Amino acid sequence: MFLTTILFLLFSINTFGQESTEVNYDNKLLWEITTKGRKEKSYLFGSYHSNDKRVFDFSDSVYVTLNQAKTIIVETDIYAMFKDWDTRESELKIDYDTKGKPYTRTKEATRTSYGSEDGMPQFLDLYLLQYGFNTNKEYYALESIEDQMNIINNPYSFSNPFVNQYFNTEEKALNFYLEGNVDALERLMKSSFKWNPSFYNKLITERNVIMANGIDTLLKKGNLFIALGAGHLGGDKGVINLLRSKGHHLRPVLSTKTITPIKEKRAVLAEKNYYFIDSTSNLSAVLPGKPFDIEKEGTTLNLIFREMGQGNTYTIEVITKLEGQTVETVANDYIQSPGDSKKTIGTFEDGSIYVEGISDSYPEGISWIRVIDSDRHFAILKAYGGNKFMHSKRPQNFFNGIYFILNEDDPR
Repeated sequence: MFLTTILFLLFSINTFGQESTEVNYDNKLLWEITTKGRKEKSYLFGSYHSNDKRVFDFSDSVYVTLNQAKTIIVETDIYAMFKDWDTRESELKIDYDTKGKPYTRTKEATRTSYGSEDGMPQFLDLYLLQYGFNTNKEYYALESIEDQMNIINNPYSFSNPFVNQYFNTEEKALNFYLEGNVDALERLMKSSFKWNPSFYNKLITERNVIMANGIDTLLKKGNLFIALGAGHLGGDKGVINLLRSKGHHLRPVLSTKTITPIKEKRAVLAEKNYYFIDSTSNLSAVLPGKPFDIEKEGTTLNLIFREMGQGNTYTIEVITKLEGQTVETVANDYIQSPGDSKKTIGTFEDGSIYVEGISDSYPEGISWIRVIDSDRHFAILKAYGGNKFMHSKRPQNFFNGIYFILNEDDPR
């Protein structure tokens, strides 16, 4: 009956020329979860740990379930990774002209742990989590980042020459993912690690059990959107079968895509910003997603946000103004200008000034920095990333979204 209804709708749509719909009956990345005695459904989605733009071509049903979910569940506590992990894997290539203006001789995209600057700002899992934060949904991780790092640091993971066999199948795995073939992905991963079954068990099988147990507990909350690496879903010992063994009913959701974006897709894509206000300093900031607050001696606020797919980082540090300090003196402390590069002074609409420049300091290396102030505080804004990012307008766009609220009638 369900299939008949779908075919009837597709026939009607195409007949009247109002819309065309692409249907993929083999794509099994999205699964509906129902449990006896619970009214609300939840959904399990197979993700891919990459920022390749092709993996973001979601079906309409993914947008609908993501938009309607109350809670986002991810595999690992990605949010905690903001604190320490700069994902850039290739060096920044930057020079300066005779006026100190930075430029690059290359258009090469910086490589990262999840792809490169040519991909999306976030890798897929973090994009889904970022959407959840921007829409104030609840969030849970099924394992800590420490647990996953312990697996990655397994001596077999990089020292054994046969591990290259797995990484050399990356394009094949991506093609299976784009087809939505989770069973083929599971078989590929298993065969790629046949040189060390114990490592495969730690990387996949044992974690499947942990994640299935966590999902089983969280399903009591209902209306979840659960994103796990697609390689964990299929197979006899995959998360789908483990959840079925616990009494849950799972079925694949039909993958359809209409040419004209549905309202749920428009709603998800519109959530591009996270709005932050610090009540202590009255700092207002617009960021691509929720920042991580790190305690740092001598600061009243210390935020960091990373676009881990492209390798870009944004930080905001707020300090209390001391007697005799000015924007210029603070800028001299924070902006370590390399070569002949020069600081610039800009003016806001209210007449106050800011100082901006490029800096070279440890550990981030080359970064753009702007210093702004209020009656009681200074804010040091910093942005750095790959070759393309550092020569784009994105650092300045980030700076322009941050200011101190002067009073309740502040028009900015």
